[in-house]
Amino acid sequence: MSSSKTNLILILGVLAVGLCLACDSETTGPSRSDLDPVDPVDWDGHKDSSRETDPWEPVSDAPSRDSRDMDFDARNDLLGPELGPHDHTIIMQAIMSNVQAIAARLPQNQESSGLQVLRAALGVPAIGRYTKSRIRLVVNELARLEQAQCEIPDETLQAMGEVLDRIDAYPTVAGKADALQDMIESGRYDAYAGLTQGMTTGTAILLDGEKTIYRPRVLLNFKRLVQQDVAGAIAGAITGGIVAGPPGAGVGAIAGAAGASGSDLVGQLTGWW
Repeated sequence: MSSSKTNLILILGVLAVGLCLACDSETTGPSRSDLDPVDPVDWDGHKDSSRETDPWEPVSDAPSRDSRDMDFDARNDLLGPELGPHDHTIIMQAIMSNVQAIAARLPQNQESSGLQVLRAALGVPAIGRYTKSRIRLVVNELARLEQAQCEIPDETLQAMGEVLDRIDAYPTVAGKADALQDMIESGRYDAYAGLTQGMTTGTAILLDGEKTIYRPRVLLNFKRLVQQDVAGAIAGAITGGIVAGPPGAGVGAIAGAAGASGSDLVGQLTGWW
């Protein structure tokens, strides 16, 4: 994919103003030959070949198992209002497990933005209150970030495209995370406001979801999903910094990644885009 197309997808697809993007064949659902086969796993990433799995099976909530039995208020007090990498994992798990119900609330057979997907998820009864509280934070942040999408300098766009092109060469989540870490440590991108923060948060997102959302109970084009997560994290960090200064970059990165990969998940699992 060319750098210009990558940059267009990065900004418009991540911050999601509902535009249809020309992204070669990747705008449609993956064909069977494009999909990466995976073994059935539970949400802790352990193989579970002893049971049949249903990719449409809804879940009521998706925090980690050690916090699942905590009541809503206690969990909220523990984690606070700020978004972190595990919140991204929680939201993506909920979308994966409730995609049929989410899709039913979206315009049929056409592309929906990340913001549209997440707003639709808020109306799904099977998604629990805690997960919805994280989704609302992302929705509010994405709405703020839209105003800054046209303010990213051209040289920063070029640097973003370079980062995405470099990690695209690595076939595994671990390889992409290592490549991002090497680029962070090189200091090459420190001059671009928000870019290093986006790469750092993107790396944390990949590592947090490596055993869960990137190895789900359904077949997906994981390379495409991971690229969307990193692109979203970078774009969200940069625009978050523009809107709210350096403190806004971290939250913006989580929101940007959730918007980008949330849209991509529904597109892949429905085959609509």
